[in-house]
Amino acid sequence: IIVPWTSDVYAVLMDSKMLSSFNRILPALPIDDEHSVALPPEMVACSGNAGVHDLQVSQVPIESMNILSKPQKIFKFDFFKPITANETTLTQLEATEDGEGNVLCVYWTLDMDQDGETVVSCAPEFVEPTPWRDHWMQAVYHLKSPTRVCKGDEIELVSKHDQYSMWFDIHRSGSPYDVDSLQMPACTCGLHGVASRTRLYAMNDSKRWAKYMKILTGIKKDANILYIGDTSLLPLAAAKMGANKVFCIEESALPYSVMNQMIRHNKLEDTVILLKKLNKDLITGPIDFVISEPYFRDSSYPWDGIRLWYLASELAPNATIYPGKMRILGVPMEFDNLHKIRAPLEQVEGFDVSSFDKLIESASKRSDAEVDVQPMFEYPGKLLSLPQCLLELTLSGEPPEKPLQSSGKFTTNSHGAFHGVVLWAEWDFGCELISTGLEDGEKLFDMGSRQGVYFIKESCNVAPQETLTYEVTFSPQVGTFSFTFKHQQPDVS
Repeated sequence: IIVPWTSDVYAVLMDSKMLSSFNRILPALPIDDEHSVALPPEMVACSGNAGVHDLQVSQVPIESMNILSKPQKIFKFDFFKPITANETTLTQLEATEDGEGNVLCVYWTLDMDQDGETVVSCAPEFVEPTPWRDHWMQAVYHLKSPTRVCKGDEIELVSKHDQYSMWFDIHRSGSPYDVDSLQMPACTCGLHGVASRTRLYAMNDSKRWAKYMKILTGIKKDANILYIGDTSLLPLAAAKMGANKVFCIEESALPYSVMNQMIRHNKLEDTVILLKKLNKDLITGPIDFVISEPYFRDSSYPWDGIRLWYLASELAPNATIYPGKMRILGVPMEFDNLHKIRAPLEQVEGFDVSSFDKLIESASKRSDAEVDVQPMFEYPGKLLSLPQCLLELTLSGEPPEKPLQSSGKFTTNSHGAFHGVVLWAEWDFGCELISTGLEDGEKLFDMGSRQGVYFIKESCNVAPQETLTYEVTFSPQVGTFSFTFKHQQPDVS
């Protein structure tokens, strides 16, 4: 007996510019009506890498996806037989809507027994209602050749897999196509090797880009600028907007090559000076402004951009810094499902698994960080209060020597289960705010950032007008933050 017995893999063709933004960079980003920062054609055309883009597709706003086909089975795996290491299938799809087929939503079902009586499905909600899962979820595959289709068109889906990966392409049925020529995607431009999918989405974010352009208009022309951060288009925009010199630093070979390609493509070699080392002596002339998104590719938390402060005070201590302030914001939440990744099991199908819970809790204390990192747009829930600023830092001068503390309280405004606090950073540029979490009036967390999540050890129910206290400590010697959140029991006397 083998459990599971078999697995079927399904694919749905979709048109989603939003999902494509996680994989392909836009051809150009506008500065004004006449000027823009252009991306090299090889970066725009690059299909990316073979790494699966796994996410909770059910939580992607349905209005941002145009579903172009019904689900079709593309692979079947019989676990009681040797599995073919390399397989190609051809599947006929009929377009159900007009659109550009640019992504596939791929999921699988498991037949747990030989009779098909117990089936586990990972289908997204728009296919069929399924229980929430986080260890198994859907995958998005970005197609090599996005193709325009009209309702009723016959499309052939070419699906391939080896022992580790799957890859796909589509073409019109009946048109010539060399199936053997379809190779596993591999980045040829370098950009996908230095920018994560989340980072690519942020670079493509037109709303955020428009804010940066407004910020740059406030910087005087002919200024000398130091850009601090990794792989950004802001140095190029600053140069095109009249800066005298823009210095930026890329210490690793591949990021240096990618940035150099973008500088050369925009013919900015004389204005944007790309350095290979964090060395003050390589920066010629006084620096008037330090600018940053901020973004560092090895950051974990949204507030890790605080590194900007340390580098600016070392490399350009007399310059004006943009952003000038950083705030850490938070909001207590009742999660629909996310809390389950830390919650004890207690009872499973009548079995007491408390010993297992204790083992996991002990391991978690030793190895898990105080604050988890999650893309919160994938994990909905209910806000239990208004978002609140927990700590504000002014990024001028040198970082302090002694720890800074801030404390306060949230006042709940609804009934719910208090599972944890979502945390993010807000960067204040004076004329604009760049948020890595919720913005005023927005209900969806920023997709171009990941947020911090502090899970409460023992969740509790709250009612309106109850108090949740917080304490935040900034340790400047190591540049880290620690958090404490507690539910203050209401006075029932």
